[in-house]
Amino acid sequence: TDIYTPYQTGMPEFDRLLSGGLRAQELVMLGGAPGIGKTAFTQQLFEGIAAQGTPVLYFNLEMSREQLFARSISRLISKEGGSVSPAEVMDSSTWTEVQGKQIENACRLYARDVAPYISYNPMNGRTAALSAILGAMTAAAENAKRSGGKAPVVVLDYLQLIEGEAKQEQSEVTKRAVKAMKDYAIRYGTFVFVIMANNRESNKSGKASMD
Repeated sequence: TDIYTPYQTGMPEFDRLLSGGLRAQELVMLGGAPGIGKTAFTQQLFEGIAAQGTPVLYFNLEMSREQLFARSISRLISKEGGSVSPAEVMDSSTWTEVQGKQIENACRLYARDVAPYISYNPMNGRTAALSAILGAMTAAAENAKRSGGKAPVVVLDYLQLIEGEAKQEQSEVTKRAVKAMKDYAIRYGTFVFVIMANNRESNKSGKASMD
């Protein structure tokens, strides 16, 4: 049925490798070494999905909304041939007249094409609590269901930073989070994309592990 029509990412070659794109009811996990660009890749990927009208919830447990937004604006400027770093985007006291215009134009594009469909860290106040993240996901999906819309796709960045209940082992928190994300994807006919950090041995051997 059309529920399994792939979600195109806006990256044609990547979609081709995935036989059309990302699919409903899937849990996709991306691992890699620290600093390799997992967040940059994922943010670009899902802003491309949002720009096609698909609702996205993006939970980043390390950065604020402002930091994520600044990275997006910097990337849009770069695509147009300019160069303004995320740090410069956030500090207007450093802007030249040219940079100010580049930032304004990028903000207009972002507001028109991406912002209506993506929500960064949607909880009230930043938190890494699994219960709060699952609550925000379910609330958004139920609201979409009531209005006849699609449940949002979800991004979690990243898995090992999730916090569980007091005295709960981190391995148990991780297992519970993975199961809950998969259950959400199946229940609401959408998909979830999870970033995880590989440990040092994984990076040396090339064999991914969540330990």
